[in-house]
Amino acid sequence: LYFDNVSENVTQLKELLSDRQNWRVVSAKDVKTGIDFANLSIPSLILIDVNVLDASGLPAFKEFCQIPEIQKIPIISFTSESMASIIEKALGMRFYSCIVKPINMSQIAKQIESALE
Repeated sequence: LYFDNVSENVTQLKELLSDRQNWRVVSAKDVKTGIDFANLSIPSLILIDVNVLDASGLPAFKEFCQIPEIQKIPIISFTSESMASIIEKALGMRFYSCIVKPINMSQIAKQIESALE
């Protein structure tokens, strides 16, 4: 499940992962849409651009991450270097990994493979 409000980023990630068997990327432009999807079908992995976590999205995402089924899912975040530790503290959680922008697509693929092992 990929939370990102920039359609170009979603397209790029889907293209990068299109050759992977059994991998399906579902995207959400906002936290509410992503949470609604995850409640219907628990994802294997969560990717999130922290820019999606605005004033209304941050509390909802933090609450979402407290659900026992969701706590078992690795979360990879994308953020600017200066925001990485701030975001972790704000959410009160540790990410599987936090990828600093600008995003290197081959790095994302390696992180995803590692998280899904």
